Amino acid sequence: MITIYTDGACSGNPGPGGWCAIIENDGVEKETIYGGEKSTTNNRMELTAVTKALELVPIGSEVSVVSDSKYVCDAVNQKWLLKWRANGWRSSTGKPVANQDLWAEFCEALENVASISFTWVRGHSGHPQNEECDRIASAVAQGYATESGETRISDKNADVIYTHTEAAEIVDIFEDLLDKYNITVPSPEDDEKEPDNRARLYGTVYYMLLDEIEGRLIDIIDRRAENAVVVSYVFG
Repeated sequence: MITIYTDGACSGNPGPGGWCAIIENDGVEKETIYGGEKSTTNNRMELTAVTKALELVPIGSEVSVVSDSKYVCDAVNQKWLLKWRANGWRSSTGKPVANQDLWAEFCEALENVASISFTWVRGHSGHPQNEECDRIASAVAQGYATESGETRISDKNADVIYTHTEAAEIVDIFEDLLDKYNITVPSPEDDEKEPDNRARLYGTVYYMLLDEIEGRLIDIIDRRAENAVVVSYVFG
């Protein structure tokens, strides 16, 4: 069994992005691959990571993909991909499916495997391979951002700034509350609005549960590091 762990990152959405995949064969790491683009989206990077890894597995392999991307996992597990193809790459509402070029490459890569499953894991939850993919993908994205003069790293050019670790902690706070109160993010089936929907939901949760959130945020701010990154980097 070949297991593929993937993640994508984007500094802004769209913005400079990176992707990474770890390919293991029966639990033994075989290869780590990564790449990025100067201008892309988080969903494109998530999808690219899976596709690039699938292109490297031997024909006829049994594959398990582990990703923190609902966009990718749900497209397969919820049968959206089959419906999109049958409808001429249009969603259930009749809109053109976003990222058709990448989905076409993804479908072509799928033809090489005998069987495949997709498992979603929450990002920044301590999953070793997912954390490693996130670290590499984020580094690639930041490299493209710095190269293009669009770096998000700053200690003085933003009013609210956090380190990568702090921002990940903040995301975890909101994700915990979404689970606690059974709040769901609107489905991203039609387009790439899932990250925007999630960010807006964070804002709503913040004002609904201010007392519960504020103390935890203060603890993070008190431990703020010298070098920092704007929160939108993680939300993107």
